[in-house]
Amino acid sequence: MKSLSAMACFVVLVCISIPLSLFATTSQTGNPVPQIVGPAEPMAVTPGGPDFTLHVYGANFVAGAVVNWNNRPRATTFVSAHELQAQILATDIASNAAGYISVTNPAPGGGNSSASWAQVEVHAPISTILVNPLIIYPIGAWALSAADFTHDGVLDLAGEYGAYLGFDQGKGDGTFHPVSTAGRNFLSTTPFVYGDFNGDGNLDVALDNGAIGANEVTHMTVWLGDGKGKFSAGPTITAYGSLGGVVTDDFNQDGKLDLMTSGKHTVAEFLGNGDGTF
Repeated sequence: MKSLSAMACFVVLVCISIPLSLFATTSQTGNPVPQIVGPAEPMAVTPGGPDFTLHVYGANFVAGAVVNWNNRPRATTFVSAHELQAQILATDIASNAAGYISVTNPAPGGGNSSASWAQVEVHAPISTILVNPLIIYPIGAWALSAADFTHDGVLDLAGEYGAYLGFDQGKGDGTFHPVSTAGRNFLSTTPFVYGDFNGDGNLDVALDNGAIGANEVTHMTVWLGDGKGKFSAGPTITAYGSLGGVVTDDFNQDGKLDLMTSGKHTVAEFLGNGDGTF
């Protein structure tokens, strides 16, 4: 009977030790990449006003997350995984401007909300709209995204240009000028996504290419940005079935952006390795 009692005790101890070990491993997982969803509040303020509290909404926010105004950190209060509050300074809104809003989660993992952003307009209310002369940009007929690819606080454009993905840099006055090609062999009827896929602090793009038959796209290429408006070809991803759409986020919350694609009878997930590969 004594041997059976000792054995029973040993079995119980072993059963307890397994979940404790798993728990210890989970607790060491890095922070996720934050994502801004929807507009911040307020969306617009009058120049020359006082300090104010900005409400930023999204996903994957963690304690210690920081809201950035034009890439400059501001005092931030963590409310929940879906809301942050930041103190915007009077000096930030002293004159007409636009506040480019991003969020940074602390290490381990974490990083910038590179695949999403919000913007706060700083200008006096007006009752009329002045329409400037029409300017035609030959990009973006099927796919177009705006983001600050060059770290200057001004929105740039990346968009479809036939079989290419074109990049136009913003001048800060509402106009743009073409700079480079952000991708080649682009099937223009499909979307693309941008984000910092290799963790160097610069925005990259991922786009569908490589057709097999009519609109049967099965490959996606990552083009790595240098933060100055230039892009170089990176890894190619082969999907299982045709591709028709793509989105990016940190779906497994490991601090690395992932890709989710949809296609003909298929939805596939590609987990990012943090170096531009998936």
